[in-house]
Amino acid sequence: MPRVLVLFSGGLDSTLAARLLQEQPGLTVEGIHFTSIFTANHPATSEALPARRLARDLGLPLRVEENGCDLLLLVKRPRFGLGRNMNPCIDCRIRNLRRALEVMREIGADFIATGEVVGERPMSQNRQALRLVEKESGADGLLLRPLSARLLEPTIPELRGWVDRERLLDISGRSRKRQMELARLYGIKRYQTPAGGCLLTDPGFGARMRDLVAHDPECGLDDCALLKVGRHFRLGPRLKMVVGRNQEENDVIESLARGDDLLLEAAAVPGPTTLLRGEADDEKLRVAAAVTARYGKAFSRPLVAVRVRRPGSAVAERIIEVAPARDDAIAPLRIGITEGTRNVRGAE
Repeated sequence: MPRVLVLFSGGLDSTLAARLLQEQPGLTVEGIHFTSIFTANHPATSEALPARRLARDLGLPLRVEENGCDLLLLVKRPRFGLGRNMNPCIDCRIRNLRRALEVMREIGADFIATGEVVGERPMSQNRQALRLVEKESGADGLLLRPLSARLLEPTIPELRGWVDRERLLDISGRSRKRQMELARLYGIKRYQTPAGGCLLTDPGFGARMRDLVAHDPECGLDDCALLKVGRHFRLGPRLKMVVGRNQEENDVIESLARGDDLLLEAAAVPGPTTLLRGEADDEKLRVAAAVTARYGKAFSRPLVAVRVRRPGSAVAERIIEVAPARDDAIAPLRIGITEGTRNVRGAE
């Protein structure tokens, strides 16, 4: 029996691709899902990962793999350019297809499939880009796109009769009307929005990522993890600040702090944990303390005592008394949108 490995993001298109292939007589369908530090639902081990839940709904065996430093390198130096934000969609797709081909051979599958639709995304799913990723990944002839297959050249699985081309679709363009109709037909409800899992497509996160790479080209995955929480401020070319918005974010900031960072908190009232990373002189330290005071419960007081400590220590290295910063003074320092990364949407 032929076997297919579907690149399964948990979005509507890949879900429909998997479902269509499950209807092919005699075909065994399995999935592979790629996650990373840039995935909204992370880590990959979480049983709450939306792709895992959806795969269970479909009865689809799912393998989950983590993209690490290799993906960060693509963000820093994309061979085929970035989308509207910091998303290296073409490079990322090539990388994932290459890995899917390796897994295909490891498990003895015969071909791979994706939920790509001709013309749905202007950068990564035009006909030229589709051909490019197929060629660059080494997937020539072995990559089936079930939603648009009848608009494309027949692939090896179609030519060899592993799948019936007449049961595949001819969807094209940016409208998702046909996909949503199919979802209703199949009773599929719990799919993600387009590019809903990739923070690199989000304008706010993209602005933070762009700032990080510009000021710290050697940044690592831990720096990227910090971009997912808090309010972000640039105090200097080699100095940035992250201010927690609630206790959960305060805890995350504390866990991501390095030994050479500084942590600031109001000394006697509830408020944010602020991380200061980089080269901070006394003037910048006072600015950070003033911003910390502004976002705490004592923001209306004329002076607030802010303690400065090292990560892992409860003992303050010093106490700074400052007036809470004014909003008009804070605004020019902000990186990205203040709402953070909660409303992720696809963008090229």
